[in-house]
Amino acid sequence: VVCQACVALEDRPNLLKIKRYIEGGIEPLLLVSLQRHFTEHAPPDWRERLREFRPPRNRNAPPASDELAAMVHYYETEIARAARSLVIDSQVRVFKHPREHYQRIIASVIPILNSLTSGALGRNLAPDPFDPADKRPIFNLDRIIRGKHVLYLCLDALPDAQVAGAIASLFLSDLAAYLGMRYNLGQSEPRISLFI
Repeated sequence: VVCQACVALEDRPNLLKIKRYIEGGIEPLLLVSLQRHFTEHAPPDWRERLREFRPPRNRNAPPASDELAAMVHYYETEIARAARSLVIDSQVRVFKHPREHYQRIIASVIPILNSLTSGALGRNLAPDPFDPADKRPIFNLDRIIRGKHVLYLCLDALPDAQVAGAIASLFLSDLAAYLGMRYNLGQSEPRISLFI
C-alpha cells in the first residue's frame, strides 16, 4: 500500500519510507494523496465544502486529525462515486483498520525493517539521490542489466541469516518483476545469468 501510494504521488519508494509509514502510520501519505486527488477530481471549492463536512465518529479508527477524518469521509461519500482511486481505497482501509490489530500484523516486520534501514546497510539499500555529499553511483537492476554489468551479492548469512534472507528475497522479487516486465514487452536481450 505504501509503495503504491508513493508511486502514485511520483515519490520513489524505498525501505526508509516504507519503514516510516508502517511504523508511524499511513496518515501523512493518505493526507497528501487525498489532497492531490481532490485537486484533480473534486469541485474547485472542495476545501470550503470540507469545512462544513462532519464525518460520523468511528471508534475503531486510529486517532487522527479531524481534517483527515473529514477528508476520508468526503472521499467515500462524495468523490469515490465518480472518481474512485484503488490506491486511495487501499490507504483508507489501512487508516480505518483497528490500531491494535494493525500493530500485531506489523510486529514481525518492524525488526527486519530496522535491520535493513540502519547503519551502513541502510545507506546502501536506500541511498539518498539528492545527497550532494554521497558521490556513489546508484544502481538498479535495469541499469545493471542494460549495462551488461555483473552484480555480486555477498549476503554475509552466517552472522545474520534473517537479514541475509530478507535482502536475497528483495533482490529475487525485484528480478522476477523486472523479468516479467521484459517478458511482457517481448524483450530477450541482454541475456541474464543468475548463479545462487
